[in-house]
Amino acid sequence: MNTAMVIILILTYILQIDHIHANSRARCYRKHVCGLNGKTYRNECVASRRGIMIACKKRCPCLQTCNCIKTYRPVCGWNGQTYGNRCLAYCQRVGVRCHWPCPCFTGWN
Repeated sequence: MNTAMVIILILTYILQIDHIHANSRARCYRKHVCGLNGKTYRNECVASRRGIMIACKKRCPCLQTCNCIKTYRPVCGWNGQTYGNRCLAYCQRVGVRCHWPCPCFTGWN
């Protein structure tokens, strides 16, 4: 009985790992994606390896309507401009550098 339980646990573990690898492979072979930087990438994997957030799952440009909530939670974009919240920054295709008004401090003086 103990041997059967061990075999079941091992098979379950192997199937879970196979499922995880299948999902990651599927993500890598999808079609083109558009990054927040406005550049088209071959797939999600290429964009994520370069640290690029996905704006939409098609070639650039992404034509989208921004339906952002009106909650004021200021963020500083990579362009050095403060936006009312993260959604508003992303709608302008600007990545968030820090989650407070600009400037972003990298260390304490």
